[in-house]
Amino acid sequence: MIPRITLLPLLGLILTACSPAPEDAPASLAPQAEPALAARSNALCQATHRLQQQVVAFLDAPTEASLANARQTWQAAHQAYRLVQSDYALAGLTPPQIADSRDPIDAFPLLPGYLDQVPGYPNSGVVFSDVPLTPEFLAREHQSTDFHYAILGFHPLEFMLWGNPGENAADQVNKFLGGPPKPEAEAIDVSGRRKDLIRLMAHSLDQQSKRLCEDEEQRRLTAVLASSPTPTPLTLETDAGAVAHQTP
Repeated sequence: MIPRITLLPLLGLILTACSPAPEDAPASLAPQAEPALAARSNALCQATHRLQQQVVAFLDAPTEASLANARQTWQAAHQAYRLVQSDYALAGLTPPQIADSRDPIDAFPLLPGYLDQVPGYPNSGVVFSDVPLTPEFLAREHQSTDFHYAILGFHPLEFMLWGNPGENAADQVNKFLGGPPKPEAEAIDVSGRRKDLIRLMAHSLDQQSKRLCEDEEQRRLTAVLASSPTPTPLTLETDAGAVAHQTP
């Protein structure tokens, strides 16, 4: 008697072998951003947007009060960035805005004389030059030939708000008020160029920070942190006034 062979198991094996490999999980199944992490990056974007608004308010009406508001908002925004930066440090990731070691958000140290007048050099920096102050120029020039030639980010903006050591708030306000018309041969509008420069700095900072608040970026950071060994917590200053300056 010839034994009967059941073909169903064999057929199943053949079909399984011929079936395509399962596809990667769709992006919708990627881990959600960790709530506390998302809250920190969203707080940064809100803070840099408020900073831009306060800078514009100061430029529209330069007073010691409007300058104080812009300075206080700078402190809060920079502290918010430090907290987000700590998440990237714990994950061992480079923040997405940094390319070729050029950082348009938190580059430091910098050469103040590259931006504006400093003691001993009263007509220095891009403020006293005739280079075009446009978003394209600033993006191209930022740390282009030297990492100290920073023109974008928190710290160039910090210098433009606080000025040189020994200068008080009234000194800084006067820089943005302008003076009597100059002869045509000296027709550089210094106060106007200061306003243009600081306005562009604040706008760029607001735009660059948005990259850290994108949902995809928050998920990427969450995934890396979740797969990393439990790190040693970082200790950061929590007093915004201690980051760089005392509130005036």
